Amino acid sequence: MKKTLLLLTLLTMILNQKIYSQERYVDNIFSNVEIAEDVIYGNNVTAFPMLLGSPPTTQDLVMDIYTPEEDCGWASFNRPAVILLHTGSFLPPILNGQATGSKNDNAIVEQCIQFAKKGYVAIALSYRLGWNATSDNEDVRRRTLIQAALRGLQDTRTAVRFLRKSVEDGNPYGLSGQMVVGGLGTGGYVSLAAATLNDYENELLLPKFMDTSMDIDGDGTPDAVPYIIPGILGNLDGTSTGILPSLDLDGDGTPEATDVTLCVPNHVGYSSEIDMAFNIGGALPDSSWVNAGEPAIASMHCYLDDFGPYEVGDVIVPTTNEFVIEAHGSLVVQRLSSGYGNNDAFNGLSMQINDPWYGNGDGAANSGLQVQAVNGFGSPLFDEDGNPVWTFEGHDVYPGLFPIVAPTGDQLTADDCNNCGQSASACLFPWGQQGSPWDWWNNDPSDPLGYPQLALTNPFAPEGVTPETYACQSTTDNPDMSEEKGLAFAGMIQEFICPRIYAALDLSSSTCDINEDKLSRKLLNVTDVTGRNISPNKKNSILFSIYDDGSVEKTFIIQ
Repeated sequence: MKKTLLLLTLLTMILNQKIYSQERYVDNIFSNVEIAEDVIYGNNVTAFPMLLGSPPTTQDLVMDIYTPEEDCGWASFNRPAVILLHTGSFLPPILNGQATGSKNDNAIVEQCIQFAKKGYVAIALSYRLGWNATSDNEDVRRRTLIQAALRGLQDTRTAVRFLRKSVEDGNPYGLSGQMVVGGLGTGGYVSLAAATLNDYENELLLPKFMDTSMDIDGDGTPDAVPYIIPGILGNLDGTSTGILPSLDLDGDGTPEATDVTLCVPNHVGYSSEIDMAFNIGGALPDSSWVNAGEPAIASMHCYLDDFGPYEVGDVIVPTTNEFVIEAHGSLVVQRLSSGYGNNDAFNGLSMQINDPWYGNGDGAANSGLQVQAVNGFGSPLFDEDGNPVWTFEGHDVYPGLFPIVAPTGDQLTADDCNNCGQSASACLFPWGQQGSPWDWWNNDPSDPLGYPQLALTNPFAPEGVTPETYACQSTTDNPDMSEEKGLAFAGMIQEFICPRIYAALDLSSSTCDINEDKLSRKLLNVTDVTGRNISPNKKNSILFSIYDDGSVEKTFIIQ
């Protein structure tokens, strides 16, 4: 009899292991996701009207919050937040010359859904936009872009503080207080800054961040003026007031307004610190921002990205294709983060993911890839001594870095371009290398709601340009763009990033079992051993979660 019972017990354990083999925060364990749209997380001053000759004004800062339906037990009150930042070159869609650039981008929505299905609280964040991308003055372009990036950083940290404050205000989103910030494309610039930019004196008062186009004292010699002045734009966290003493909008030498507020503090007193960051594309304006003791960073980056350097290179924005600033990309970030020990939590994690689109899912092999540079017609380049010129020479394997390898122009045919509408499409010539293969959008020239038709409303649109031309141009760095491709890359991003979040935040102790019985229950309240209602986030206490089916779960949360 004892042997029979032992056998049944072992069999039950094996079956349970198979049932619960899926790991919360790594695998999709929920089927449905709830979305709270346009939740206001702050209010601040936008400079966007200044581009049109109007004074700055305030705007509500909003986010969409994605949570898993029918979450279980105490884990539903102790979930990490993943804040997602969209691309768009700090300008709205269409005006930025792109079909993307908002929290509603397909790639952002899909990532948020996938994170929520794994048990996270996912945040699709809107942040302030606006800079002078069309100026013929390099200093003006650089100054206004860096200031736009600062506002994006301030808004991101404002969102972190808002979420931390919400934990004290009843914890409506079921948060643990752990914060992860990630970004796609332009959002990758902001997420990297959120993890690294914290020392104004040493990280922003560098020569490359000085405006030398103005003669402040009138001595006929240009003066070096910081692009970022906290007294005017607010501090790096956005927790101080920024005031511009005077504002000359029409350039006639007479200020139209004085003491113009440019930054309003939000949620002062709460921490802006994050626990981890990740970037999908993007770069850092300077490698000096990365230092020991900072949060772990995971990166995925197209190694031949034209708009965000993989290692070191010029930042060229799609709006004007003009130079803005030299930046340091994911390879530099990962080399430094690994060297400082910031990414030690990633050691031993797999570098293999499933790449159903291009079949390049081996991150270690991708790291060692060598690619010879080519000219504008696809011919290999050699130096004056006849040696090959390398675009990509390969590098060490870093556990936080996955190089995305996509085919170059001469490896695709015209059939790979979708809906370009003209025979001489970008795919027939060596096109710019892919920088954001995870993006997709409505590229149908005949659809009034598709990007090509909407692009015609752009006030900067050249006269006579057809929807077909816009459709073709939009795919020059994503020639085989499609929803199927975007979803494939969404899965790849999740497969690489989620295990690293799991490791960096040490989430192994934050899991719970999911089955139909538990999903059908509703949590009524949480009590301590005396029967008193208690916060579900109470540390170092025995908690009893009471459900509507009469069941009780006992948990102990260690500080």
